[in-house]
Amino acid sequence: MSRRPNPPAIHIIVALLVILLPVILIQWLAQRPGEGPTGDPEVELAIEAAREQSPYAVLVPDNLPEAWQPMRASWLNQGQPGLNGEPEPGNTWRLVYLGPDQVAYSLTQRDGPAADRIVPEMSREGTADGASSINGQEWERLVSEDGRTRSLVRSADGVTTVVSADTSYEAIEAYASTLA
Repeated sequence: MSRRPNPPAIHIIVALLVILLPVILIQWLAQRPGEGPTGDPEVELAIEAAREQSPYAVLVPDNLPEAWQPMRASWLNQGQPGLNGEPEPGNTWRLVYLGPDQVAYSLTQRDGPAADRIVPEMSREGTADGASSINGQEWERLVSEDGRTRSLVRSADGVTTVVSADTSYEAIEAYASTLA
């Protein structure tokens, strides 16, 4: 019986490359970011849906540095089941980003007669703590009882907007100044 000689090392390397290159290419393509400003395809779809269906101007951060990462976004039409299973009392837009300081920045907008009901929920029952002026608009400052969560609230044209985070007002103001 004749023995088959061992293949040369170069043949083994070529065979491995033929197998691994497509796997590496597929992995790289699967990890490429989305095409929109957030880089997250799911968030981009939510933004698109909100802007198409919303009767008000949906706010989204513009020109955030790459260190900001979108975490989640949702658009719920009035009457759709909300996070608690109850029908949404207004058209509700929610967007959460993780900032470079590893803090979650939450943006919530709602219209309709129950628009102001998002304020206690998003501010963790915050109480008045002054005001901020951002891009020429006045925002009410709220702070939670334990002092952890700070929020900026603005109501205009039947829409209430709440921006909250567990950080300083200055950091929240900087984030809110990018909203367009």
